Amino acid sequence: MAFDQMPVLVHFERPGYPKLARQAGFEGRVRVAVLVGEDGKVIQAKIVSSEVSGAMEQAALTAATKCRFEPARQRTTPVKARVVIPFEFRLN
Repeated sequence: MAFDQMPVLVHFERPGYPKLARQAGFEGRVRVAVLVGEDGKVIQAKIVSSEVSGAMEQAALTAATKCRFEPARQRTTPVKARVVIPFEFRLN
């Protein structure tokens, strides 16, 4: 997927902090690779790296699918593109 202009994040969805992970004091980062469609919506999401529990990974995936982008462009035509979104889980 070649493009001249990268997708631009216009809406970042903060993931919900799973209750048990919060109570246990778990923190960390999840990086989610997303495929952004021509309409700026996330078509596909998968974890590329994680320092957290499975529940936190699922929260990051759910949030990633709700993020919105100005789509990538090849000249003036919107095209699909892959980008990575980092999600931080911090208690403070």
